[in-house]
Amino acid sequence: MLYAVMKYIVPFGAGLAIGPVACWFTMRIMGPDGGDQASLLMSASPSQGLIAALAVFALAAAWGCLGARTVGTRSGLFAAGLILAWAAWGTGRSDWIIERIMKGGLGGSPLATFAIEGVLVGALGILTAVLITRVPTMAGAIPENRDPEHAHHHLPKEPTTLLDSTTPAAIAAALIAGAIVVWIIAQETLKGQTFAAAAIAGIAAAAAGRMASQRVSGAVFIAGLAVVGAAGPAIAMFVHSTPEGAVHAAQAGELFALARALPLDYMAGAFVGVPMGLVWAGSMIERHHPQPATKK
Repeated sequence: MLYAVMKYIVPFGAGLAIGPVACWFTMRIMGPDGGDQASLLMSASPSQGLIAALAVFALAAAWGCLGARTVGTRSGLFAAGLILAWAAWGTGRSDWIIERIMKGGLGGSPLATFAIEGVLVGALGILTAVLITRVPTMAGAIPENRDPEHAHHHLPKEPTTLLDSTTPAAIAAALIAGAIVVWIIAQETLKGQTFAAAAIAGIAAAAAGRMASQRVSGAVFIAGLAVVGAAGPAIAMFVHSTPEGAVHAAQAGELFALARALPLDYMAGAFVGVPMGLVWAGSMIERHHPQPATKK
């Protein structure tokens, strides 16, 4: 009964109740020029952005842990992703932020700030993912756990291991697959497009990562996208050479592809896409499990 109720409450609660609260935190952040184009740290008050980041990830972690406890790990990660997606929607566009800051003569390097923001958001995202994946689902809450005869119809339980001999290969596979997908899909900085690119990258990262290792937690694949979110702006600093070069690229729609999505876009997409990729990979793994011999 609890599972039947919570499997609807967890995603709908995230999308319709908790998510808008998270969006309220990020929408209150003003840009350095006083406008509405801002990210968590590239803002008029970086301390306010930091507080907003902590609040948003606290909401995502708390609701995600509730989902993992009552429904399952993948549902908990997905619910947290919906909350982060709302928060990401309340931030600006990377090219507009760069253009307004440099045109306004506000100084600094937006790409460097985005890279630092990527480290912060990535660390909070990984911590959130670890917390959610470590929460055990309530015994007997899921029907299939009470019906061993039908266990083969359901996905295998997600592992919780973070570090073992396969972790480097798993995180490398997730990172490469995610980066390729974002490079292909994120052709503009439109918020819907950057989130979609990150979400599809999450699916690809989980699928590739699970092929590399069937023993590590889904948090490892989220970590792979966290690295992309921080490395993208850092690499863009060298690609565009100078802040002025970054402005020209932003105005021409030629900003380095991996820097078009803000770090929060990456994390929101990772939390939405990775559990979907885990379901896909899990179903394929399950499909190749040998079936028990039929009794004569």
